[in-house]
Amino acid sequence: MNPSADRLREIRKLVGIPLVLHGGTGIPGDQLQRAVGMGIAKINFSTVLRKAFIGGMQAHMTQKPDDLGLMDILADGRKAMKEKVCGCIDLCLCAGKN
Repeated sequence: MNPSADRLREIRKLVGIPLVLHGGTGIPGDQLQRAVGMGIAKINFSTVLRKAFIGGMQAHMTQKPDDLGLMDILADGRKAMKEKVCGCIDLCLCAGKN
């Protein structure tokens, strides 16, 4: 068995509260799904979400270089980040859960 998985199960038993994984960006999906199954209740995806937001704004500015409307630029960043959030929710097998 994986020593990290064993340790996670042990921690989960000892603390008896939902666990948080800080830094979920870059961890393979199968490992994230296993962690959720072992008691991880919240995963932080800061880097991947910030990159999506900035990428959405950059795409807007590349496609519409004359559009200086900040709200339009931010809206495209928000849209790209929202799509990535939905992907992270699906990856963590949490779609439709509250």
